[in-house]
Amino acid sequence: MLFWTQLMARPAPLPEEEITIVEAKDSVTGKSTVRIPLNGIETPIKGQRCYLEATDEGMRLLDSGGEILTAIPAGEIVTRIHLPSFWGTSSLMIEWENKEEPFHFETKKDVVQQVRDLVAVSLKLHPEAAIEAMRKRGFYSLAIGGVCLALGVVVTFTSFAAAGANGRFYIMTGLLGFGTASLCRGLYWLVKAANLKSKR
Repeated sequence: MLFWTQLMARPAPLPEEEITIVEAKDSVTGKSTVRIPLNGIETPIKGQRCYLEATDEGMRLLDSGGEILTAIPAGEIVTRIHLPSFWGTSSLMIEWENKEEPFHFETKKDVVQQVRDLVAVSLKLHPEAAIEAMRKRGFYSLAIGGVCLALGVVVTFTSFAAAGANGRFYIMTGLLGFGTASLCRGLYWLVKAANLKSKR
């Protein structure tokens, strides 16, 4: 019964839609635009068609009605758009302002490749802004990771020192694990920023 309930809860597949590219000479704004259809797979856009529009200035994510869900400045594209990878997310993930839960989309091969190309182009066109965004993300992650790791170590050693006759004490695996992961994430962004700067 549970299987059929889950099957019925799945959204109907969305119709296929091509990626559209408008050259600057054909655009009413005089700027080239890439419009990529994305299929949402998690709340709040599960089962909905969204669109990622890219210009020289950055990107913006639109819902099916054309309303802007989030705007991404060119420098932040590399830190807010996450391509599927073995070590990261299995979906195409886009962060939005002041929200903890990001948007998740299907990972169609042509879509992922187009987004990857756009991220690479953005890095070439706006290296300084990208470096600043990566450093900001890196230092933020290092700060959060350092605090969590230090707190986890202090609480663990305090608990160990105060252990009773039965020798029971607590290891703050949650804080230690999250802190270590945040430190690694921070180092990743700082190294990536340094590599980009060295190539300029």
